[in-house]
Amino acid sequence: MTWDEYIKGYDNLYTYMKDKHGERGKYLIQSMDTRIAIPLNDRFSVVTDINNMVFGQFIMAERALTSGSSYKESLYSLSTSILRPLTDVVFDNTDDVKEQANLDAIMQQKAKDVITECIAFSDKRNKFIKEDFKGVFYKADDEAQDDAEDEGEDEPESFEDSFNRDWYWYTITDSLADNKLWMHETILMMKMRDVAPHLAYMRMKGIIEYKRRKSEELASKLRR
Repeated sequence: MTWDEYIKGYDNLYTYMKDKHGERGKYLIQSMDTRIAIPLNDRFSVVTDINNMVFGQFIMAERALTSGSSYKESLYSLSTSILRPLTDVVFDNTDDVKEQANLDAIMQQKAKDVITECIAFSDKRNKFIKEDFKGVFYKADDEAQDDAEDEGEDEPESFEDSFNRDWYWYTITDSLADNKLWMHETILMMKMRDVAPHLAYMRMKGIIEYKRRKSEELASKLRR
């Protein structure tokens, strides 16, 4: 079963495969569990280390994982984010013709192979986000829970929250570029091994400055 078949038939795979292949469709679905996944690194440039990704590719993969309206959509988008043309020396998704050719090649791969690559990347990503740089890109679980309790989970999303969510990665890029639009492309091509530690530094610096400001405000009130 190809990745194209898996995605198109995702919502009712058995019916889709049976309609397309007859009784053979059942065995093609079963092969997802029985066959051994084959690495795709001889056909695509595959992410082996998050640190070696450029920031732009990292954002592309994060949007696939966090912005998809369904698991199917997230899988589809993630596959095109992490399986890149072998000919690319550096990440570049600006050529529509090349992107379509890469998508066509991905869709013809075995579904088991593509899913395995997606899972492998997701495991690396989770360690990077939740352990190596915990709280840097997203609030830690305990922080998110505290915010939910403070705001009330049933309250509708405010315009400010919606804006911050929609422009999240742009805001980070613009901050790293020091609000210089012409520097955005340079920032997006930087390696994550340089971007992530700097974001961690900025976060800690912001926390220290916030605590200092709160301490000064408290001291000012006590002197009144």
